[in-house]
Amino acid sequence: MSVRIVTIEACHSTQDEVRARLAHERAGSVIAVRSRSQTAGRGRGEGRGWDDAPGASLLLSIGARGALSVDVLADLPQRVTLATRVALVALCGRSASVIVWKPPNDLMVGDAKLGGVLIDVRTTANTVDEVVIGIGVNISSPAFVTTDGRGATSVSAIGGRVVDVDVLAHVLAEQVAGWLTPEV
Repeated sequence: MSVRIVTIEACHSTQDEVRARLAHERAGSVIAVRSRSQTAGRGRGEGRGWDDAPGASLLLSIGARGALSVDVLADLPQRVTLATRVALVALCGRSASVIVWKPPNDLMVGDAKLGGVLIDVRTTANTVDEVVIGIGVNISSPAFVTTDGRGATSVSAIGGRVVDVDVLAHVLAEQVAGWLTPEV
């Protein structure tokens, strides 16, 4: 399945951007939005801040609209999180092999958070009408402490090669879009 990837400078939330764009698309459409910065990312719950200086993070949401089987949701947070890890290791080299999946949806290096996945789903009966998958990864900011006192790190802080965020977004969007196949 082909995915249309749109890159924007800034937004409140890539999840909201994808949802708004999907509302104007036909069933079977898959859209990805990558933003260089966002001010109200959906993965930031009460009291949890995240540093995303413009261009320093992968801020990506991928959405699909129309008659998806509920089976597509099986292990989706784990599959997306692990696909992100695999893509980072492929693009960054061995130093990224220290990235681990912390259930249900976090990417960690030791006790420091590197990124995470957020999945929003709208269903009718046993059919998924819309799914929006948000992926956030701190790429180049130095290690820092989040507003709730948790440690955070970045790909550059763990010694990974410089990551082309556009390439990472494309790789992940294409892989995730392949999982979002509408029922026939």
